[in-house]
Amino acid sequence: MEKALLYDALEGTISYAEIIDVVKEIMRQPSQLIEHVAYSIKKSLLAAYPQILGGEIRVAKLQPPVNAELEEVAVTIPV
Repeated sequence: MEKALLYDALEGTISYAEIIDVVKEIMRQPSQLIEHVAYSIKKSLLAAYPQILGGEIRVAKLQPPVNAELEEVAVTIPV
């Protein structure tokens, strides 16, 4: 990450496009719980990018099918 911060160098960071590809692949797999989806994203990202030292994974379901007016339900897990 130091290269990205000091020298504006892409090789010092992780490509958002690559992260999106990982998430898209996970989202193709059926899952009943957003907690499971968040954990799968975490596991896949850490396996693909061992340089990740921390952060959070947040998964939200927009307009969940519940008997209440909610914009979303979400889960956030630490990395």
